[in-house]
Amino acid sequence: MKVRNGYVSNSSSSSFLVLGNVVGTPQNIERIKFDFDKFEYVMVGKFLCEGYDLIKLNPKIVKWIERHRADCFLDYRANEIYKVIQRSTSYGDENVMDIPNITLNAKVMSITADQHSSTTVNEMEDNYAELSNPFK
Repeated sequence: MKVRNGYVSNSSSSSFLVLGNVVGTPQNIERIKFDFDKFEYVMVGKFLCEGYDLIKLNPKIVKWIERHRADCFLDYRANEIYKVIQRSTSYGDENVMDIPNITLNAKVMSITADQHSSTTVNEMEDNYAELSNPFK
């Protein structure tokens, strides 16, 4: 259990640092060879209520993105899919990520993620309802 002293907010967001390799974009997602048994994959979607949608990809969400006009994700903050090497929460200036030897093409992404970020297809449907209706 984590206990924090000092200022505590009622916020629905957390700051994250993600160290990862960029493996593609939503526009070429069908060409990415995912290994979900060994790695976590994330991408940044739109701003929700108190932070960005840090989408944790899984096979069902990948299929959903393929079906729902991936070009629509061009408008969002980051248009890259990361294979996560290390992920950590940071609190202000206190960085709690211990960076290992960095491989080529690795990037560090700093993001304020909404606590209601998408982890299921149902959450994708809720957060991106405008993509579900092709006539909008």
